[in-house]
Amino acid sequence: MNRAVLLLWVAASCTSDVQFPGATGVGNPGSLKQVLAPGSEVTVTQAEVYTEAIEVRRCTEDPFVVEINASVDLLGDTRSPADGGLWCSVEVSWRPPLVVSGAAENGEPGKGTLELELDIGQLSLVPTVQPFVDKTALIIELGSPGWFGKESLGLEDGVHVLVEAGHPLHDAFALEVEIGSALYVDADADGVISAAERAAGPVAAGPLHTPDDPDDD
Repeated sequence: MNRAVLLLWVAASCTSDVQFPGATGVGNPGSLKQVLAPGSEVTVTQAEVYTEAIEVRRCTEDPFVVEINASVDLLGDTRSPADGGLWCSVEVSWRPPLVVSGAAENGEPGKGTLELELDIGQLSLVPTVQPFVDKTALIIELGSPGWFGKESLGLEDGVHVLVEAGHPLHDAFALEVEIGSALYVDADADGVISAAERAAGPVAAGPLHTPDDPDDD
């Protein structure tokens, strides 16, 4: 069992009543949704990862655990409850692999197709705002836009590319998920990261999103 540790420091105020069927939580939860970041010049037709549980550790209150134990469709609208209060960390337990299938956007005769089976490991997201969550709709985006695509996979017409453990691209793609994932506030609670919400920036993020320290120059 792989465990992804997401350090979340969040300030936002919108609500959502959509929850994962059968999930349990306490208080008046908002929601957490997992989605896959889009690729480059590819159309994704399947994206899922088995999620065992999400544990939120709050700074000043007791933690709460959402038991999921199901394969989560990263292209769908599956949401789990996210309780309010001061958050210090969130731990997501996955059962690998992260599975992604799709095809090149263009190509004749026969578009190139892709399949990823990634053993994603631990993930730490650096907080970017004050540690507070209150009935908020949130989206965890796995990877960053363009983290895989037609060019990086070498998707030629009529070719199927399978990236799994042992493939030369596997570790690089798994690393992209670990360093490029981020947490966004879903201000309108529609389950989609809009252009405006993305422009506002993540409230917690991996190293790929962290600006360089000018003192390091």
